[in-house]
Amino acid sequence: MDARKTGSTAKGRTTGSSSHRCQIASHAQLLRAGWCRDTISRRARGAWQRPLPGTYVLHSGPLTWQQRYQAALLYAGDAAQLTGPAVLALHRFTDAPAPAQVQKVHVLIPGTRARASTGYVRVQRTRSLPPHPVRLDGFPCAPLPRALADAHGRMPDEALRGCLYEAVQRGRYQAADLREAFRARRVAVTGELASVFADLAADTHSVAEGRARRLIAAAPDIPQPLWNPKLHLDGSFLCRPDAYWPVHGIILEVDSVRHHARGDDFARTLARHNRLTALGFCVLHVTPAQLRDVPAELLAHLRGALARSPYGPVNRVRVT
Repeated sequence: MDARKTGSTAKGRTTGSSSHRCQIASHAQLLRAGWCRDTISRRARGAWQRPLPGTYVLHSGPLTWQQRYQAALLYAGDAAQLTGPAVLALHRFTDAPAPAQVQKVHVLIPGTRARASTGYVRVQRTRSLPPHPVRLDGFPCAPLPRALADAHGRMPDEALRGCLYEAVQRGRYQAADLREAFRARRVAVTGELASVFADLAADTHSVAEGRARRLIAAAPDIPQPLWNPKLHLDGSFLCRPDAYWPVHGIILEVDSVRHHARGDDFARTLARHNRLTALGFCVLHVTPAQLRDVPAELLAHLRGALARSPYGPVNRVRVT
């Protein structure tokens, strides 16, 4: 079949099972497929579009996010890798933007290649191009620690902090691995970012949980709890609360609407609360908004609960 009629035989990055990959081609690929320069130029003014220099989408409709990513990689050239917010989006992190919402697609290229940022693509030349890119949705991506470090300063700070917590919580990396990636990129781990890594080292699992840990740590009259311990009652697994005071039988849960107030999550949260209170434990709940806006209320509730402790069968609980 004549490639000039179908536009379907441009090879390289345009191949693949997804149709969006068959609708993206570079100028060089089109020439190799048999298109002449005049025809390419004419099509680009009508039936096609050119989102980036030397890169063509072989239709005139809106681009999908996959086509935007694919065009960015084509523009950047061989060995290019996505990094930064685009990669966090492909990991589907809760605090990352959706892939379609990524405004600037950040791409790494070898340091020897001359290619400038343009349009919606931010090109970064690097001498430390990751040797083994990770495939996400078919796209070559920098490994997660590098992508997180490259996202610093390119997405809201709190969103990046949430992604750091989630990367550790999913069990993909240790906090030390992520901190080393930031150090290698010469990102200053200070202020809130330093607090996040301290929280991760203390086994806290979210931005709000980290805020609770720092709040309690700064209160000298409140004993420090265990964070995310596994509790066993009479040898059987009981629960893994956000924080637990083993001498006092007090449990703290940081309940976000995102994770605890929808469908089955809400039902499980309620069932666990009822089970723990039936056993006699003191279960306190706090939301991220309360931690941010009225932190003194949590401290007041804790002081009151500690004054009335102990609660529940603390002598039958084993912590691991």
